[in-house]
Amino acid sequence: MHGRVLDGRYRLDAPLPSDDGIRAFRATHLPTGATVVVKLGPATVAPGAAMRSLDEAVRAVAGVEHPRLVVPRDVGRDAHLGPFVVSPHVEGETLRDRLGPAQRLPPETAVSILLALAEGLAELHDRGLAHGDLRPSRVALQPQMGGPSFVRLLDPGLAGTALVPTPSAYAAPEQRAGGAPTPRADLFALGSLAYEMLAGRRPGRNPQPLDALVPGLPAALVEWVAALLRPRPEARPPSAAAALVALERARVALAPA
Repeated sequence: MHGRVLDGRYRLDAPLPSDDGIRAFRATHLPTGATVVVKLGPATVAPGAAMRSLDEAVRAVAGVEHPRLVVPRDVGRDAHLGPFVVSPHVEGETLRDRLGPAQRLPPETAVSILLALAEGLAELHDRGLAHGDLRPSRVALQPQMGGPSFVRLLDPGLAGTALVPTPSAYAAPEQRAGGAPTPRADLFALGSLAYEMLAGRRPGRNPQPLDALVPGLPAALVEWVAALLRPRPEARPPSAAAALVALERARVALAPA
């Protein structure tokens, strides 16, 4: 597919790695020369309800502007390759790359990433939107000169569409059972990411307490993750903004004495 042009505007230049079965490509927006990412859905998706749903999902988030968010900007369908979604390209690695198969992050690094993700989620939730597919490959770690990576949240709003039809292993129980993405489901997924970053593995259905796996973690941080992973949505924090404030407080316990 190298060199193929979609809709007369997007030239597919090189495939990108993907852990979710989506065909992703580094591409060029021909009218401007900008580098973008094009993600292709199943070629079997025909014009109709599924395409309208994907179009509506992209339009709902396309106008959101926030430094922590990288939102889809365009959507279309190629007669041979199927539906596609276009997002800005972000240099660097993903959290999936950083974690590898079983890599723990230092608690200070993990909390810094989580704070950034909570900022992005709070912006979405304040607009009545949910990300719906938070997982390590949706977290970009953008290099910065002389400092830590700038954390950005990729591809909000695509869960439940033809591009992302099924929930990931990080999704909340109610979403895996067929429920729609919600802000409180996003918080469960954030807790799943937190658990993996700190413990080196996903929490699973009945997670062990974090402090049993990582001795020395501050109690406030252990409790923060546990609150996000509560099975019942109503038992989780009421919003990403509330979770952000609580995590800021928990971070104080990580500071050197």
